[in-house]
Amino acid sequence: MAAPGNRVRKALLALLICALGFAFVTWPRLPGAQDTYIHVLWTQQVMACFAHGQLPFWLPDMNAGFGSPGIRLYSPGGPVVAGLFGLLLGDAGRGMRLAVFLAVLVLCLLARRLFPSAHPAAVLLWLANPMLAFSFLHRGAFSELYSLPLAFWLLERHLRGDHAPGREAVAWAGLWLVHAPTFVMVTGLAALAALARRNGASSLGRWALGWLWGASLVAWHWLPLAREQRWVTMKAGLTEGVLDFHLHFLGGNPLASPTTVQLSLLALAWLVLLLLAGRLQQGRSLLVLCCIALATPLALPLWELLAPLQLLQFPSRFLLSASLVLPGLFATGKIRGKELLALVLFPLPLLWVPAFPLVRDPRLGAQESWQSLGAKMHASITVAGLGANPFLVEAAQIRPASFQLLAENIVAFGAARVLYPGDVEVTSWSPLVRVVQLQGPGGLARFRLLAYPLWEALLDGRPVLAREHEGVIAVWVPPGRHQVTLRWAGNPASRWGALAALLPLALLLRRSLRS
Repeated sequence: MAAPGNRVRKALLALLICALGFAFVTWPRLPGAQDTYIHVLWTQQVMACFAHGQLPFWLPDMNAGFGSPGIRLYSPGGPVVAGLFGLLLGDAGRGMRLAVFLAVLVLCLLARRLFPSAHPAAVLLWLANPMLAFSFLHRGAFSELYSLPLAFWLLERHLRGDHAPGREAVAWAGLWLVHAPTFVMVTGLAALAALARRNGASSLGRWALGWLWGASLVAWHWLPLAREQRWVTMKAGLTEGVLDFHLHFLGGNPLASPTTVQLSLLALAWLVLLLLAGRLQQGRSLLVLCCIALATPLALPLWELLAPLQLLQFPSRFLLSASLVLPGLFATGKIRGKELLALVLFPLPLLWVPAFPLVRDPRLGAQESWQSLGAKMHASITVAGLGANPFLVEAAQIRPASFQLLAENIVAFGAARVLYPGDVEVTSWSPLVRVVQLQGPGGLARFRLLAYPLWEALLDGRPVLAREHEGVIAVWVPPGRHQVTLRWAGNPASRWGALAALLPLALLLRRSLRS
């Protein structure tokens, strides 16, 4: 039974955590970083879809109301969770901040559980993490932060060789859905951690079993995603221009941005910390060294050889994984000597983190129109290198070919939802179903909807051809009064993916029931 003093301390700690969480969630600011712009809109669009009772397969108010295939082609887990929180709190920004706070809190609780003998102050090594500040403030990488507890747990399991493929399968599946780039990184790092153990071959086999099991559980997501690659600019959007990985190696570019220089100094400080630890023989230290090496030009041949690495865009992402592993070297029961030095040196680079701009939270609710979204974003958020665009143009990697004609269609449509040579009455206009009544001499009805192959059309309840006409969906309508329905048909590969996931899911449920 816990002593009264311990109960009081725990109660005070819980109250402090709740107070910090409340302050952070209600704090009306967001980082003025490039990814913030995309994540806040994704989160709001998820809220809008759920408010209509529909899943976020299509984000209806992106791109000036012409829509987008959206997060379904990326990792939907983060925006979906933040969107649910946002729907509960009535604001997308609050939902995102709550998701970040809970992710960091779970990360600290995991650190406390995985290192039970550690001094409570050692948990600060995970909390006072320069890479957390960088990912949040400089990049606005919300989904990356949501993924940290899963990444941390998986890396620790493989470092310790404490494998449970069933539980790891769920974590792998969750990591893929929350943040695919982190999934790619942790896949390689976990394999290295397993291989570095004394029983490396068997440990690597257990890693492979858990990973394959987890990948099978999310076949319903990645199988249709693979099919839709031909319809969007995924690879080009992830690897060209300022997202070319060649530009972002630490210490390898004389024209590097100040941020890259600062991250290079951070990596150098952590190398010094490793040397002072004197534990370079341990798998944990070797994994940190690998992370730092993969962020430098030393790893250039590997990046050029392996396509999945190129899609990470920023080699410095590996420093975030290193920041999850490194504190474990110093999480001991005593704070003295090297442990005390770690408490000082590990977060020291925070002192030279630049003052990143914070902007006013636009307070986006579930019922915003695209005009309202554009006006609020334009008034609230300035995004470095992108700009707060009232037309809500989003991530380049998930733009269909029809996006090329978006500017012309914005002018042609104005505020209209349908262009037709006759009378138009909108009966229903939800994310996945649009119903209109048309009356006139007949002709082509053009809809405010980016052309994408997964839409189908009904004319008076009968299937007709949903045409692609100058970048939008169009339907040929005969003279008279008619009802036209456009609805999301879905990707046929989703059914095959769901079937492929059923067997591993059944095995997982069977193991859970037996245990």
